[in-house]
Amino acid sequence: MISGLLGGLALSPTLDQLMVSGLLYILQNHVVLMVLGELQTHVMVFKKD
Repeated sequence: MISGLLGGLALSPTLDQLMVSGLLYILQNHVVLMVLGELQTHVMVFKKD
């Protein structure tokens, strides 16, 4: 199944590019959310003191 999907992606570079850009977009958002979450926890800890 996976090899079939990869074969289909290889035949369609535009779909491949969409998948890659979509994954990069998700990764970017994930990193931003992680950083914001870290900052939020640090701010909360800072306010407690």
